[in-house]
Amino acid sequence: MFRPIELNKQNKNTIYLHSMPCRFESRADTFRELEEKDIDYIICLTGDDEIREKSPLYWDAIEGGTLPSERLPYPIEDFGAPEDGLDFLSFLKTAAAYFNTGKSLLIH
Repeated sequence: MFRPIELNKQNKNTIYLHSMPCRFESRADTFRELEEKDIDYIICLTGDDEIREKSPLYWDAIEGGTLPSERLPYPIEDFGAPEDGLDFLSFLKTAAAYFNTGKSLLIH
């Protein structure tokens, strides 16, 4: 399900890309893959309203605090761009810092 980005082979951690979790697969399958891939952080570029509408199972996990990975939200309107480029850059630097300390990331 999760598509890895090809990176330097010296890194044991990975960045994965995926559609919105639990949207096209079961919650159990999503959670299993998060755990198997040892994903520490979910970089969530989707707003809460869109998650509620398109992936209620994911929203329930967010609201219930049951995600097996920590969620780092930075909502961007569907097919849009960040409103504040400097703020988005700061967010990306935070995500990069996690990656550089050995954490694996899932971006959706």
